[in-house]
Amino acid sequence: MRIKWYEFIFFMLIIANYISTSVIKIPFKISKADTSLNKKIEKVVEDMSFNFKLFSLIDLGDPLQTIEATFDLKMSNCFISNSCRNCSSFYSYQKSKSFSKINTDEKPLLYGSTFYANESFYFYNENDNKKLVENILIYLPKLQEGASNKKQSINNCLNLGLKFPDYSNNNFQSSFIQQLKHKNEINQYMWTMIFYNDNDKLNKGYDGTFIFGDIFNYYYRNIDDGKDFSFNKIVHTYTGSRKLKKSHKQEIILEWGIQFDEIYYNNIFNGNSNKVNLKYLIAEFDFNINVIYGTNNFYDNIKKNFFNIYINKNICKESYMRNKMYKFIYCYSQNFTKNDLEKFPVLNFKNKILRYIFTLDYKELFSLTYDKKYLIFNIMIFNILNGINSNSEQRWVFGLPFWKKYQFSFDIDNKLIYFYNKNGDFFDEIQIRSKHSINNN
Repeated sequence: MRIKWYEFIFFMLIIANYISTSVIKIPFKISKADTSLNKKIEKVVEDMSFNFKLFSLIDLGDPLQTIEATFDLKMSNCFISNSCRNCSSFYSYQKSKSFSKINTDEKPLLYGSTFYANESFYFYNENDNKKLVENILIYLPKLQEGASNKKQSINNCLNLGLKFPDYSNNNFQSSFIQQLKHKNEINQYMWTMIFYNDNDKLNKGYDGTFIFGDIFNYYYRNIDDGKDFSFNKIVHTYTGSRKLKKSHKQEIILEWGIQFDEIYYNNIFNGNSNKVNLKYLIAEFDFNINVIYGTNNFYDNIKKNFFNIYINKNICKESYMRNKMYKFIYCYSQNFTKNDLEKFPVLNFKNKILRYIFTLDYKELFSLTYDKKYLIFNIMIFNILNGINSNSEQRWVFGLPFWKKYQFSFDIDNKLIYFYNKNGDFFDEIQIRSKHSINNN
């Protein structure tokens, strides 16, 4: 009897269970802005939404130096930059014995006076032990000869790109994840980002960790302590460079993101009951914002169906920030009660391939300000009337409120996004991941 290709892959999945995991871990912290209680509401919302930082502290060089690292979903390369926000670290390659400059005519594009080099980094393995990874290819800005480090820059930081490789801009440097795979430090071109619960935060001193490598065995099979785990519950969808025609002249190009089949909410506020279907079914990911960007179509509907009654009573208000680039809604917490919050409709994002309806309710969509005076609605929109690129109104952007609720994994080699759908047990050609993503050693 002839074996179908997806049956063979399922067999490979079973074998993968018995292969030892191979992962690299980088724990991260989230620092909040130091917001004083006497700031205007617009500045408070800006601090809560944008002026926070998701970062790691990574050791590198010989002797050891520590550099602050940030992560970027829109880039794939690994580089050191002098353009750092609220950063206190400074790495000097002149002090490192393990640093070696690479003689090549290849130049990093669009980054001024920079050059390629190799350096040694320390990460963590699956047992949380420090692990040396030598000769990571990076690029970095040149130091002026004869000038002291303090005169060069007051800080620098490491940027780790998590996007799939973009060879149209750079065909010389492998991405960070590719380098780990080529050095056999990991056995798959995959990564995920997990957030710790409150107990883990206290015990480990971090807010979460990035995991690179064997996500299937190290992460997924340990979900819920392995109870009722099945590989058949892992589903995937394609992503990356998806072009959506807005008109015959313009296109929207997305990187890591999901296309939904339906976005809707059931409006039962004030005794009414009707399903509100929303346009524009694309969402891209960005964990470097602490909000969700919605569309004008959503904003107009939710304002009409929910917020207007509170706005008319001066319980909630609209406002703008960052020179009117963003529009948002906030409510006075003394008058906008828990009962009002619970009336907010659940927002549903339906994806047929993942066989799941992702939901966001008031718990994810409202935040209390530090002084507890206001409740901020966590979905804001670009103010296209103020000159923001009109492409933005065609898509959603999922920031931290979504990431903290739902865990995804990313395959940079096949441009796949994986999700563990614990509600089902699936086995068909749509769900099974490709042979290359399972056994790509």
